[in-house]
This record gives sequence, C-alpha cells and structure tokens, in this order.
Amino acid sequence: MFSIQTGSESLSLEDISDQLEKLRVKIEKVERVPDQVERLRARMEEMANIFDHAMDNIELMQNKTLEMMQTLDYLVEKVDNTNRVVLDLSLNRRLEAEGVQREHVLSCYRPNERRGDEPQLGQQQLQQRAGRGEEEEGPCGDAIRITFTASYSCTSCEIDPRPRLESEYE
Repeated sequence: MFSIQTGSESLSLEDISDQLEKLRVKIEKVERVPDQVERLRARMEEMANIFDHAMDNIELMQNKTLEMMQTLDYLVEKVDNTNRVVLDLSLNRRLEAEGVQREHVLSCYRPNERRGDEPQLGQQQLQQRAGRGEEEEGPCGDAIRITFTASYSCTSCEIDPRPRLESEYE
C-alpha cells in the first residue's frame, strides 16, 4: 500500500483516490455551469418572447375593445335617433288624427252658426252642460254629446277629439 505523509497526517491511496473523485465531481459541476447558464439564458429568452407575445395580445384586445365600444356608442346613438323618429312619427300621427277628428266634430257642431245670439261656450259652461248629460243636434242632423273634457263627439261617427295614447290606436 502506498501512502504519503504530510506533516502529522498520512494519506493512503484510497484517501487520495476519494479526494481526486471529489475534485473530479466538482470539476464536472463547474464544467456543467456554462451549459446550465446557456439553458437558463435560452429559457429566459423564451419567457421574454412569451411575455412580448402576451403584451401584443393585450394591446390587440385593447384595440378591439375600443372598436367595440365605438361601435356600441354608434349603435346607441342610432337607437336614440330611431326612438326619436318613432316618437316624432307617433306624435305626428296622433296630432294628425286629432286634427281630423276635431275638424269633423267642429264641422258637426258650431253653435255660433246655428244660433247667432249664443256666444261660444266656455270651459265651465261646457262642463256644466256635460254634467247634465246634454246633447244637441248638429248641422248634420246627428246628436252632439258634450263631454266632461269639454270636447264634442258626433254620435254618428263616434269620433272623440280627445288625445289618445298610442296603444289605443292599435
């Protein structure tokens, strides 16, 4: 057996062999460090690419969201405009129907034409006459009912000039 003496200690061949093996393992570890560093660097680059791709997707989603919000604003504006047009048409139709009804009823009942001395009736007098359920004969020969709303309706055509809700026309 071979041994080396160093000062107070003596090393056997096995001890030297163990020490060499430990050194060899450490050298291998040190040699592997550049490979590990390179793999780590490659992984970091891969993660950076994934992060860049995610940021691009986030920016794309923000742009799409902005487009969708602009489209939604446009559609809301169109709906508002459509609602205004529908309400205007509904109001115009109601006013037109009201005007036609008033024309017909007023052509049936014109107290000043029939009785020259009778002044045009005021609201209070019409309500009093309506409370008594009075009817008069109009120029067309039909009875004219005086209602609480101080409007006139011809009994032959049942036209009432009071404004009606849109749902009543349907």
